[in-house]
Amino acid sequence: MSVADIFLRCERCDLAGFVTGAPLRVAYIIDGLEVPMHVDLGYCPDCDSLGRIMESFDRNGSPVDEELQAARATYQADASKIWYRWFSKSHIQKLEEHFRELEVQQKALEMRQKLMTERKGSERCIRCGSPNVSSFAGMYFLPFDEKEGFFTGKQRTGFIHPGCGGEVIAEGSEMRVMYRVQTFRFHANGDRIQDDEES
Repeated sequence: MSVADIFLRCERCDLAGFVTGAPLRVAYIIDGLEVPMHVDLGYCPDCDSLGRIMESFDRNGSPVDEELQAARATYQADASKIWYRWFSKSHIQKLEEHFRELEVQQKALEMRQKLMTERKGSERCIRCGSPNVSSFAGMYFLPFDEKEGFFTGKQRTGFIHPGCGGEVIAEGSEMRVMYRVQTFRFHANGDRIQDDEES
């Protein structure tokens, strides 16, 4: 698939990166269960790159709380519909499968919530695995041209490149890039499972 990117570059050196909508599957594998992990835009000094890092566990307020509440509410609301017993056998089977999927989703969210508490402050770079990362504290949003299908304009982000002092600039581009889905899986301690492949 092709997606539009926002390019990021330091005004003083060759540091560069991008904000992309490219598909990325990232998850923890815990007791055989795949627990989805969100990613943030960040900076890694060890590979001197702007890119994806594990979600910040110490941010104020956790989106997983809202996701978990929504999953529980959906399950309770659907489970209360006892009138499904009068439906056909195939319909009942579909509902039961739906409930099983909700239960798995809820369990994964509960595990993710636990991990976010236990691993607070131990985020890593998705690219190199370094724990020396920081979230991208800058504004990089640009107007999107719906007709042409790409981001336009340029703006200063306010993020200063550590050790350099140059400010990172966000720029739109008329180029659309083709991507394949990438998969990254990690153990609960944050170590990457090395047998991942692009799918």
